Amino acid sequence: MHALSALTASCLLAFTSAAHAQKKFDVILSGNIWYEHGFVSQKNDTDLRSTEARNRYRLNVMPRGVADNGLEYGARLRIRTVAGGVVDNDRSYLFLNGSMGELRLGAQPGFDDEVNGLGANASRPPEYLPDTSFSQWTGFVPAIRTAANGRYSGADVVGGIGSTMTIALFWPALEGMGLTDKLLYKSPRVAGFQVGGSYTPRTDSYNTDVNRVKRASTPAAQFTGSFQDVAEVGANYVETFNDVTVRLGAAYAYGKASQTTDSTDRFSDLREWHIGAQINYGGLKVGADYIDHGKSGQNLRYAYTARFSAWDVGATYDLGPYRFALSYMEGTDPGSSTLPGNRKVSAYEAGTLYRVAPGLAVGLRYTHYIARSDRTVTAASGSPNDRGNVVLSHVAVNF
Repeated sequence: MHALSALTASCLLAFTSAAHAQKKFDVILSGNIWYEHGFVSQKNDTDLRSTEARNRYRLNVMPRGVADNGLEYGARLRIRTVAGGVVDNDRSYLFLNGSMGELRLGAQPGFDDEVNGLGANASRPPEYLPDTSFSQWTGFVPAIRTAANGRYSGADVVGGIGSTMTIALFWPALEGMGLTDKLLYKSPRVAGFQVGGSYTPRTDSYNTDVNRVKRASTPAAQFTGSFQDVAEVGANYVETFNDVTVRLGAAYAYGKASQTTDSTDRFSDLREWHIGAQINYGGLKVGADYIDHGKSGQNLRYAYTARFSAWDVGATYDLGPYRFALSYMEGTDPGSSTLPGNRKVSAYEAGTLYRVAPGLAVGLRYTHYIARSDRTVTAASGSPNDRGNVVLSHVAVNF
């Protein structure tokens, strides 16, 4: 990858040419913390309790300087609490931002998730939770398993290729390149258009880790999340016509799947794309998106591989300190590659939030989901298909 090293060096020279630093950095702190309490009623609930709670804290630390030629430079670290009391980071990069656009180097999502999906560029169903994130109701629905009495328990909504390629079956962003070390560029906006892309050496290595192993997938596995030399290209368009703001976005990513020492394994290369749109008028926002992962990461040695795709549509309406929302989300993947059929999850959701004070919001949402599985039906196990209702109350502080 000598050409890539040369390109990186050239980009750095272009961004930093004749830049003289100021004497000190400003250190900016921001983040959010939320707490959720949930009630779940579902068909396959053997040995499951109906209530649970969770919380998450994310802290951004961003040292920032500005050179006398206007070049903004610095770094960003996002620390977060995750399941099991673990504290890790999912953003750790340096940035250079000038008249030629912005260049980021380090651990981060790709252009589609980090640029197209956020704030003023958002080109997907509007986010309405108190911490301004997309719905994650699946966190309260346990993965399907076999209970002690032999019956299916839980829902087939997580795990498999769906959770390997992205956060959830219906997640509205390209995630195949992972939150790993990459080079990301986004251009200045011209006539409403912005373009960009990213390059990821490999999706299973980040921060100080170095992994040069080519055959990194697990032999005989049904799928892999290990890809190498992942390239992504994307664009978005934002323009206001009278009182209507239109946001459009699209991205495509491709890369080489890591293989194994088993010659019968044939993991499919990464090929995924995403399109979305959002229209804003007054307090109303309406958005929709479609994402297609193809057979990315699936092991073609098995008979029942299938396309993995999802789509979402949603709307929010702001009325003073209140926000009201409706949405529908759907995702389909092959489920088990050793069984015929596929897995499909669909969900209808309604929610509201109330802004108590600047940076403080409380909310309530209701989700009705339907989960169809390709697992075997027997007299002892019953049907693996599940449906249920999730009610979540939450409070969040954003700073």
